[in-house]
Amino acid sequence: MTCIRFVATLCLTLGLTPVFAATPLDLGTQLSASERKAFVSGAPVQLGQESFQIVSPAIAAKSASGYGSNETWVVNDRGVVGRNANEVLVGQIDPNLVKTVADSGALPRVAAATYNPTTRISSLRFGSFADAVKARAVLASRLSGASVTVPVQYDRPKMR
Repeated sequence: MTCIRFVATLCLTLGLTPVFAATPLDLGTQLSASERKAFVSGAPVQLGQESFQIVSPAIAAKSASGYGSNETWVVNDRGVVGRNANEVLVGQIDPNLVKTVADSGALPRVAAATYNPTTRISSLRFGSFADAVKARAVLASRLSGASVTVPVQYDRPKMR
């Protein structure tokens, strides 16, 4: 018997609800169609060739990986759960050019920005995942040659 089954059996025997029963999803979890309907809210957000649905914040707050108010949990086309810090990363271009576009008013309101001229990487945070996706489109069109991405994390970092 696996450890998880043993703990679940023990908890049920003692009349306790196991902790993991209250956490229906985690990063990297693949959801069924019925789970997707239950967990997501709003219209899909298109990011390049991929479409993402937003996980309801109330559901994400119960996740096993923890949930921060400054991040958005999403489900991709394949039903896999990921998260983004409402962030756009821009690399391989002078950060002053990124700052110029950000200051021009062409982007949704930037909540926080970091410009690093040494690494030539800029990080822009927005109020929502949808705003980050919109900003990515603008930045990619105005900064030719730059690497512009909205990173979605599908797993928790692990200690080595």
